[in-house]
Amino acid sequence: MNTNRFSLFGSLAILLAAGIVGCGSPVDNGSTDTPLLKGKNTSTTTAWEAEPNDTPALATHVIGTAAAGGGLQGTISSATDNDYYLTYAVPAGKQFTVNLAMPYSKDYDVQILSSDGTTVLASNHQGAGMSETLTMKNMSSSSQTYMLRIFSADGSFSATSPYTLIVGKAS
Repeated sequence: MNTNRFSLFGSLAILLAAGIVGCGSPVDNGSTDTPLLKGKNTSTTTAWEAEPNDTPALATHVIGTAAAGGGLQGTISSATDNDYYLTYAVPAGKQFTVNLAMPYSKDYDVQILSSDGTTVLASNHQGAGMSETLTMKNMSSSSQTYMLRIFSADGSFSATSPYTLIVGKAS
């Protein structure tokens, strides 16, 4: 069984179920790096990352709210590129889920960091082309903002084939 195609289908199913994307591919920007969509040019309405966002101090907000969640697309444009984002304020006692879908030949990872941008609270490593999913519960007595870090685990990158980052609504 080709796990690359299974991962792409699994990632697309997650994004469709989340209601973040429609029938167009969340990871297609017209490039041919997505084999199931080769030759098809689909349009997306997903927001794009705002560069620079390569350090915690330059983190950009994730599109969305605690009530609706949100998502965006971005690229890892070099082997050492890091993309940082802030989550919405997660209410006390609530949890949120982060999903990262990437081009099938890339091995990107996602981490949930404390608001200081250095303390890793949760991380995941699935391998090339496999979507990464993390769930985090705010155990404090007040709303908290978390930071997300996207990076290449193996040095792979693409300035033209984007990843899709989804932050689910708080539950």
